[in-house]
Amino acid sequence: MYSLNGNRNLTHQVTYELGCAIVQGRYPVGDGFPTEAQLCRQYQISRSVVREAVKMLTAKGLLSSRPRQGIRVLPASAWNMFDPDVLQWSFNGCPSLALQHEFFELRMALEPDAAALAAQRQNDEVIQRLKHALATLEKAVNAPASPMEAIIDFHLSVLRASGNRFFVQLCHFIRMAIEVDIAAGRYSSSDYADYRAVAEAIIMADESGARDAMIDLLSRMHHKPDIALSSSVS
Repeated sequence: MYSLNGNRNLTHQVTYELGCAIVQGRYPVGDGFPTEAQLCRQYQISRSVVREAVKMLTAKGLLSSRPRQGIRVLPASAWNMFDPDVLQWSFNGCPSLALQHEFFELRMALEPDAAALAAQRQNDEVIQRLKHALATLEKAVNAPASPMEAIIDFHLSVLRASGNRFFVQLCHFIRMAIEVDIAAGRYSSSDYADYRAVAEAIIMADESGARDAMIDLLSRMHHKPDIALSSSVS
């Protein structure tokens, strides 16, 4: 019988393993995905568990399941890339340069405007939050541990300060993108000045300055060469 992994129930574990396999290209688009009966035998699980796993993967845009057509793998263009699971599965293997560039393009379309909105709507709470995030980042720059959480906290603070609920909904996406950039070695202690420029512009209610500072920050980080992109991002 297929064994459970930690606290993940059986359906979620099968969904996780199949999702990873699809995203990593182990099943070709179109034909080639196992039938319900084959999956039951492979994992030694009931048909109801298989159907529920397929239903979850269908909702994420990875599979199509129709009568007489069976289960088919959908092309990557159909995947829900904002789904936390699909994002994680995409990073379980080494993400391609094309995927990293797509992440950068979306960040460039989102974060500079978030910074401008934060400057427009800044108040005492926003100012204190940004000052705290900047101070935490400054301490982390010379610390022996990775500054990852401090960097993430700064970017998410800007998104939240925008006051736009749709931007805030993308915090998980931004976190994952930052983790990939840090794993690729695209952060150095010299970047602190760029973060300070973003924070100062927001605090001074300088919308265009905040937008430009965020563009500069993201551009400089993205165009650094990959140094040590790890095989997975936890």
